[in-house]
Amino acid sequence: RLAVLKEIVEITEKTYKGGQAGFDQVVKARLDLLQAQLDASRTKEERVRVPEETVKQAEALEDVVKRLVEAKQAGRVEALKAQALVLQTRIALEQARAA
Repeated sequence: RLAVLKEIVEITEKTYKGGQAGFDQVVKARLDLLQAQLDASRTKEERVRVPEETVKQAEALEDVVKRLVEAKQAGRVEALKAQALVLQTRIALEQARAA
């Protein structure tokens, strides 16, 4: 399951950057992978490490979207969705730390 979802994320991000996929698809793929990784986590350390990595990836993706917005290749909605993805992954991280 994880391998399949990782490949979906990779393909979806490439097709988004190439203008062939919507940002909604990227967000869904990322969140599906995060949930699968959390489901597969056996220890608290793993349940914290997974969202930590996901936050970093979401922030990097947000930076890409910001550059696309500045170049007028993406709109405000995509920027807000990228920001929402970062926030959602940070919430998952805080929940994992509190558990």
